[in-house]
Amino acid sequence: MDAHSLPPPFDEQAYTYVSALEAGHLNVSLSLMAADQSDDPIIFPSLAFLLRHSKAISGLCST
Repeated sequence: MDAHSLPPPFDEQAYTYVSALEAGHLNVSLSLMAADQSDDPIIFPSLAFLLRHSKAISGLCST
């Protein structure tokens, strides 16, 4: 097996659903995002991620 390959799937294998959600917008100084830039403010989108396990009952995990 190659060092970068995944193992083969098997019956009843668990996996994760990943959903990207819009979480609003951030207003920050451009100099915080890139070197040698001005302090002008920029607005850019922010994302949140919802992770759901395929084996969880109704999407909720119990402990």
